[in-house]
Amino acid sequence: MILTIADNLTDLINSATLSQEIVAQRSVMPKFSLEDLSGVKIAVVPASMEQELANRSEVETSYSIEVGIQKKVSSAVDSEVEPLIQLVTEISDLIRSNRVLGSAIWVKTERNPVYDRDHLASQLVFTSLLTVTYTAIE
Repeated sequence: MILTIADNLTDLINSATLSQEIVAQRSVMPKFSLEDLSGVKIAVVPASMEQELANRSEVETSYSIEVGIQKKVSSAVDSEVEPLIQLVTEISDLIRSNRVLGSAIWVKTERNPVYDRDHLASQLVFTSLLTVTYTAIE
């Protein structure tokens, strides 16, 4: 089920009209070189799951999916970083507005920090991570 949710989330992102052209890819172990990051890279990664008894016969499962957004920038200036922050916000809003993926229901999206300042300062790579939680009764 977690792979299906990750696939559905990837399809949702890829079907959206956003401020920048992007292609999200589901991956179990994303790894990009600096050369790969010349354009925006979006990796959708199944991250974790937690189960608990919902009632006598059903289990409630929480699934966490991570959506990583990265791009190499030429400098850490507002004019390069702000459009990427906007893109991440658009993706977050898209996820929130499409609350049902198959039999899974969106619960929350975490984005802390908004972007990784260390990556930006040391490597000139914008990196943002959304952790999206869905739940399903099975």
